[in-house]
Amino acid sequence: MRVILFNFYPYRERRETASLRRYLFGLLGTATAAMMFTVAVTQELQARLDSKSAYLNELEGFKAQVAEQVEQTKDIQARVEVLSRQVQVLKSIERESIQVSHWLSFFEQTKPASVNLSRIHTQNGALQLHGATTTVEALANWIDKMEVGNALFDSVGLIHVLEQDSSSELEAQEESRSHEFSLLASPRKEGI
Repeated sequence: MRVILFNFYPYRERRETASLRRYLFGLLGTATAAMMFTVAVTQELQARLDSKSAYLNELEGFKAQVAEQVEQTKDIQARVEVLSRQVQVLKSIERESIQVSHWLSFFEQTKPASVNLSRIHTQNGALQLHGATTTVEALANWIDKMEVGNALFDSVGLIHVLEQDSSSELEAQEESRSHEFSLLASPRKEGI
């Protein structure tokens, strides 16, 4: 009998080489797929990061705009407060000028002919009148009228009356004697 010897080495070598090739191709395919998956995930995460970054930048811009508008609002409020104070001052001046107008009108209507006013001014909220009169009685009646007959003054007081000196006795006899006076009138607080 003859023994036929088969050499299986080349067959096994081819089979192992093919198996190794399949394994390496599988490994290469898996690595390629993993790499592609990693790149896709990285790109997606980068896109999300860019989107969030853009959103945060827009938010910072909006925040800056809001801060600028807040500053503008504060400036406007400060200007409004200044204008409000100015309006209050103007209203006060208007009230005072109307009150002074009423005082002067009252003086013009009620002042006797024998009384001449030389100066009117205010001091510490009171009205001071300076002038001269030829008859003290007319001055006293006028003071009573100012005190009682109107709603402008709380009280009117005579500060002093000075008799002016005449240069000669002849002039004193010919003319009525002139008396300088000062009055202090306290205006009503509630207004006119």
